[in-house]
Amino acid sequence: CINIVNADTTTIRNIHVAGCYRGIHLEYSVSNYGHVLVENCYFRDIYVPLGAYQPSNPQWATAVCIDRLTTSETVTNITITNSVAIRLDVFFGGNAFVDGLYLLKNTVSKCNGNCISLGGTNMRLAHSVFLRDDPKDLFLYGTTDVIIGTVSGINSIDNTDFNTRGEYEAGPDGCTIDFETSATGFSITNNTIYRSWGGGIMVFGHSTTSHGFSISGNVFAYDGCVQPRDDQAGIAFMCPGGH
Repeated sequence: CINIVNADTTTIRNIHVAGCYRGIHLEYSVSNYGHVLVENCYFRDIYVPLGAYQPSNPQWATAVCIDRLTTSETVTNITITNSVAIRLDVFFGGNAFVDGLYLLKNTVSKCNGNCISLGGTNMRLAHSVFLRDDPKDLFLYGTTDVIIGTVSGINSIDNTDFNTRGEYEAGPDGCTIDFETSATGFSITNNTIYRSWGGGIMVFGHSTTSHGFSISGNVFAYDGCVQPRDDQAGIAFMCPGGH
Protein backbone atom coordinates (compact mmCIF):
# COMPACT_ATOMS: atom_id res chain seq x y z
CA CYS A 1 0.00 0.00 0.00
CA ILE A 2 2.62 2.57 1.09
CA ASN A 3 6.25 2.22 -0.02
CA ILE A 4 8.95 4.76 0.90
CA VAL A 5 12.64 4.49 0.01
CA ASN A 6 15.24 6.10 2.30
CA ALA A 7 12.69 7.81 4.52
CA ASP A 8 14.35 10.18 6.98
CA THR A 9 12.67 12.43 9.56
CA THR A 10 9.26 11.23 8.37
CA THR A 11 5.87 11.08 10.10
CA ILE A 12 3.06 8.76 8.95
CA ARG A 13 -0.10 9.54 10.88
CA ASN A 14 -3.85 8.73 10.85
CA ILE A 15 -3.70 6.23 7.97
CA HIS A 16 -6.15 3.33 7.53
CA VAL A 17 -4.47 0.48 5.63
CA ALA A 18 -6.34 -2.67 4.56
CA GLY A 19 -5.93 -5.63 2.22
CA CYS A 20 -2.22 -5.12 1.48
CA TYR A 21 0.78 -7.42 1.45
CA ARG A 22 2.91 -4.63 2.94
CA GLY A 23 0.96 -1.98 4.83
CA ILE A 24 3.82 0.48 5.28
CA HIS A 25 7.07 -0.62 3.63
CA LEU A 26 10.25 1.35 4.36
CA GLU A 27 13.34 0.42 2.32
CA TYR A 28 16.87 1.72 2.89
CA SER A 29 19.96 1.80 0.68
CA VAL A 30 21.95 4.15 2.96
CA SER A 31 22.90 3.91 6.64
CA ASN A 32 21.79 6.02 9.57
CA TYR A 33 18.61 7.18 7.96
CA GLY A 34 15.38 6.72 9.86
CA HIS A 35 13.83 8.94 12.55
CA VAL A 36 10.41 7.71 11.43
CA LEU A 37 7.20 8.05 13.47
CA VAL A 38 4.16 5.88 12.67
CA GLU A 39 1.28 7.12 14.81
CA ASN A 40 -2.47 6.58 15.16
CA CYS A 41 -2.68 4.18 12.21
CA TYR A 42 -5.14 1.33 11.70
CA PHE A 43 -4.18 -1.88 9.89
CA ARG A 44 -6.54 -4.71 9.00
CA ASP A 45 -6.64 -7.79 6.80
CA ILE A 46 -2.90 -7.80 6.05
CA TYR A 47 -2.47 -11.35 4.71
CA VAL A 48 -0.27 -13.18 2.23
CA PRO A 49 -2.42 -14.35 -0.73
CA LEU A 50 -3.77 -17.81 0.02
CA GLY A 51 -2.35 -19.37 -3.13
CA ALA A 52 1.16 -18.14 -2.29
CA TYR A 53 1.33 -19.55 1.23
CA GLN A 54 3.92 -22.25 1.93
CA PRO A 55 4.08 -23.84 5.43
CA SER A 56 7.89 -24.02 5.34
CA ASN A 57 8.39 -20.43 4.12
CA PRO A 58 5.19 -18.43 4.40
CA GLN A 59 6.52 -14.99 3.34
CA TRP A 60 4.07 -13.36 5.73
CA ALA A 61 2.37 -10.09 4.98
CA THR A 62 3.42 -7.29 7.32
CA ALA A 63 1.73 -4.15 8.64
CA VAL A 64 5.01 -2.23 9.07
CA CYS A 65 8.05 -3.68 7.29
CA ILE A 66 11.58 -2.23 7.31
CA ASP A 67 14.07 -3.70 4.83
CA ARG A 68 17.62 -2.87 3.86
CA LEU A 69 18.46 -3.14 0.19
CA THR A 70 22.02 -4.42 0.72
CA THR A 71 23.67 -5.95 3.79
CA SER A 72 25.28 -2.93 5.42
CA GLU A 73 22.55 -0.39 6.24
CA THR A 74 21.63 0.46 9.84
CA VAL A 75 18.26 2.14 10.33
CA THR A 76 17.92 4.45 13.35
CA ASN A 77 15.09 5.56 15.62
CA ILE A 78 11.84 4.01 14.48
CA THR A 79 8.73 4.63 16.60
CA ILE A 80 5.35 2.95 16.11
CA THR A 81 2.77 4.14 18.60
CA ASN A 82 -0.96 4.35 19.33
CA SER A 83 -1.80 2.07 16.42
CA VAL A 84 -4.22 -0.85 16.04
CA ALA A 85 -3.83 -3.96 13.90
CA ILE A 86 -6.40 -6.71 13.49
CA ARG A 87 -6.47 -9.81 11.26
CA LEU A 88 -2.93 -9.87 9.91
CA ASP A 89 0.15 -12.05 9.51
CA VAL A 90 2.80 -9.81 11.11
CA PHE A 91 2.65 -6.43 12.84
CA PHE A 92 6.34 -5.48 12.61
CA GLY A 93 9.21 -7.16 10.77
CA GLY A 94 11.77 -6.94 7.98
CA ASN A 95 15.47 -7.62 7.44
CA ALA A 96 16.87 -4.25 8.54
CA PHE A 97 19.20 -3.83 11.51
CA VAL A 98 17.49 -1.18 13.65
CA ASP A 99 19.25 0.89 16.29
CA GLY A 100 16.50 2.42 18.39
CA LEU A 101 13.08 0.76 17.91
CA TYR A 102 10.13 1.86 20.04
CA LEU A 103 6.83 -0.03 19.85
CA LEU A 104 4.58 1.79 22.30
CA LYS A 105 0.86 1.75 23.13
CA ASN A 106 -0.22 -0.50 20.25
CA THR A 107 -2.98 -3.12 20.09
CA VAL A 108 -2.61 -6.27 17.97
CA SER A 109 -5.33 -8.90 17.58
CA LYS A 110 -5.75 -12.03 15.45
CA CYS A 111 -2.12 -12.14 14.34
CA ASN A 112 -1.38 -15.19 12.21
CA GLY A 113 2.43 -15.42 12.28
CA ASN A 114 5.32 -14.12 14.38
CA CYS A 115 3.67 -10.83 15.27
CA ILE A 116 6.85 -8.91 16.06
CA SER A 117 10.43 -9.75 15.11
CA LEU A 118 13.20 -8.01 17.06
CA GLY A 119 16.73 -7.97 15.69
CA GLY A 120 19.00 -5.03 16.35
CA THR A 121 19.89 -2.93 19.37
CA ASN A 122 18.26 -0.57 21.87
CA MET A 123 14.64 -1.65 21.44
CA ARG A 124 11.57 -1.26 23.63
CA LEU A 125 8.12 -2.84 23.41
CA ALA A 126 5.81 -1.37 26.06
CA HIS A 127 2.27 -0.49 27.15
CA SER A 128 0.71 -2.65 24.43
CA VAL A 129 -1.89 -5.40 24.10
CA PHE A 130 -1.72 -8.66 22.13
CA LEU A 131 -5.09 -10.36 22.05
CA ARG A 132 -6.06 -13.83 20.78
CA ASP A 133 -3.31 -14.24 18.20
CA ASP A 134 -4.43 -17.61 16.87
CA PRO A 135 -2.88 -18.79 13.56
CA LYS A 136 -5.19 -19.96 10.84
CA ASP A 137 -2.34 -21.60 8.85
CA LEU A 138 0.42 -24.03 9.79
CA PHE A 139 4.00 -22.74 9.93
CA LEU A 140 6.33 -25.73 10.29
CA TYR A 141 8.61 -24.00 12.81
CA GLY A 142 5.89 -22.51 14.98
CA THR A 143 4.68 -19.01 15.76
CA THR A 144 4.97 -16.55 18.64
CA ASP A 145 3.89 -13.05 19.59
CA VAL A 146 7.46 -11.76 19.89
CA ILE A 147 10.47 -13.52 18.38
CA ILE A 148 13.86 -12.22 19.49
CA GLY A 149 16.90 -12.82 17.33
CA THR A 150 20.50 -11.75 17.84
CA VAL A 151 20.19 -8.47 19.72
CA SER A 152 22.42 -6.39 21.98
CA GLY A 153 22.33 -3.10 23.82
CA ILE A 154 19.57 -2.05 26.21
CA ASN A 155 16.33 -3.79 25.26
CA SER A 156 13.06 -4.32 27.10
CA ILE A 157 9.51 -5.63 27.00
CA ASP A 158 7.47 -4.05 29.78
CA ASN A 159 3.95 -3.27 30.94
CA THR A 160 2.32 -5.25 28.14
CA ASP A 161 -0.64 -7.63 28.22
CA PHE A 162 -0.29 -10.85 26.22
CA ASN A 163 -3.63 -12.63 26.19
CA THR A 164 -4.29 -16.10 24.74
CA ARG A 165 -1.49 -16.70 22.28
CA GLY A 166 -2.62 -19.64 20.17
CA GLU A 167 -1.05 -22.04 17.70
CA TYR A 168 -2.24 -24.01 14.71
CA GLU A 169 -3.36 -27.42 15.92
CA ALA A 170 -0.28 -29.58 16.64
CA GLY A 171 2.04 -26.68 15.73
CA PRO A 172 5.43 -26.65 17.49
CA ASP A 173 5.45 -23.30 19.30
CA GLY A 174 2.62 -21.00 20.38
CA CYS A 175 4.80 -19.36 23.03
CA THR A 176 4.38 -15.67 23.78
CA ILE A 177 8.01 -14.49 23.84
CA ASP A 178 10.64 -16.57 22.05
CA PHE A 179 14.38 -15.99 22.57
CA GLU A 180 15.31 -17.84 19.42
CA THR A 181 19.06 -17.36 19.02
CA SER A 182 21.50 -15.36 21.18
CA ALA A 183 20.26 -12.16 22.78
CA THR A 184 22.12 -10.12 25.40
CA GLY A 185 21.00 -7.17 27.47
CA PHE A 186 17.26 -7.85 27.65
CA SER A 187 14.76 -7.04 30.40
CA ILE A 188 11.21 -8.46 30.61
CA THR A 189 9.31 -6.74 33.42
CA ASN A 190 5.77 -6.10 34.64
CA ASN A 191 3.96 -7.97 31.88
CA THR A 192 0.94 -10.27 32.03
CA ILE A 193 1.15 -13.47 29.99
CA TYR A 194 -2.13 -15.38 30.07
CA ARG A 195 -3.07 -18.70 28.48
CA SER A 196 -0.37 -19.01 25.86
CA TRP A 197 -0.51 -22.31 23.98
CA GLY A 198 3.19 -22.91 24.60
CA GLY A 199 5.47 -21.48 27.25
CA GLY A 200 4.93 -17.89 28.30
CA ILE A 201 8.63 -17.22 27.68
CA MET A 202 10.79 -19.74 25.84
CA VAL A 203 14.57 -19.39 25.94
CA PHE A 204 15.78 -21.51 23.07
CA GLY A 205 19.25 -22.30 21.79
CA HIS A 206 20.98 -23.52 18.67
CA SER A 207 24.79 -23.47 18.91
CA THR A 208 24.50 -20.71 21.56
CA THR A 209 21.70 -19.29 23.65
CA SER A 210 20.66 -16.00 25.22
CA HIS A 211 22.33 -14.63 28.35
CA GLY A 212 22.58 -11.49 30.44
CA PHE A 213 18.81 -10.91 30.61
CA SER A 214 16.34 -10.44 33.47
CA ILE A 215 12.74 -11.55 33.98
CA SER A 216 10.96 -9.86 36.89
CA GLY A 217 7.58 -8.65 38.10
CA ASN A 218 5.59 -10.57 35.50
CA VAL A 219 2.34 -12.50 35.94
CA PHE A 220 2.08 -15.93 34.29
CA ALA A 221 -1.26 -17.75 34.23
CA TYR A 222 -2.18 -21.05 32.52
CA ASP A 223 0.79 -20.95 30.13
CA GLY A 224 1.84 -24.09 28.26
CA CYS A 225 -1.03 -26.12 29.67
CA VAL A 226 -2.12 -27.62 26.34
CA GLN A 227 1.25 -27.74 24.58
CA PRO A 228 2.16 -31.39 23.74
CA ARG A 229 5.87 -30.52 23.40
CA ASP A 230 8.47 -29.57 25.99
CA ASP A 231 7.74 -25.88 26.68
CA GLN A 232 4.95 -26.55 29.19
CA ALA A 233 5.67 -23.71 31.60
CA GLY A 234 5.46 -20.03 32.30
CA ILE A 235 9.20 -19.89 31.55
CA ALA A 236 10.77 -22.74 29.58
CA PHE A 237 14.51 -23.14 29.00
CA MET A 238 15.58 -25.23 26.01
CA CYS A 239 19.30 -26.04 26.07
CA PRO A 240 21.63 -25.12 23.17
CA GLY A 241 21.29 -27.59 20.37
CA GLY A 242 17.93 -28.72 21.66
CA HIS A 243 19.42 -31.13 24.26
